[in-house]
Amino acid sequence: SWREAIDAGGVTPARVLGVAQASHALGDTQSAEEAFLQAAELDPDSARAALGLGQLYTDAGRFDEARPWLTRAVALEPANPDSKRELAIALGRAGDASAALELLKAAELTGGAAPELHSARAVILGASGDASGARASLRSAVELDPVDAVLRLELATAHELGGDLELHQREPGASP
Repeated sequence: SWREAIDAGGVTPARVLGVAQASHALGDTQSAEEAFLQAAELDPDSARAALGLGQLYTDAGRFDEARPWLTRAVALEPANPDSKRELAIALGRAGDASAALELLKAAELTGGAAPELHSARAVILGASGDASGARASLRSAVELDPVDAVLRLELATAHELGGDLELHQREPGASP
């Protein structure tokens, strides 16, 4: 098990965080949650552990649990636009679109207009029923990164679906 592997090499926050991230990427949410919690316990100032746990909970639709971890990640690394983007997604999916969109504006001020931020805005607008705004945000994302096949597919799908828009967030830099 991952615990035995870590114990053999010595438990460090970095090792536990690595296991958490790998487990999450492989879809082993139970192991990922345990490891993220252990990483956060070992290093309470780890923004990466807080962000990872918040993302895990957001992916699982556990927004009330995601919010404090993502808020903590933003507090620990206020200049990190990824933390702000993920918190915005959690807020938007929990129904607080206005707070989510304000947070995305703050993330743009910190990190610039990245395709991931426009894609996140599309997710939030789509979840709030604003299909037109979601499509416009996806168009902006594609304009910033015209070779991103996933963004182009999401935009094409959004146009096909018209008002019935459901988008899925992906990891920044993930290949299609």
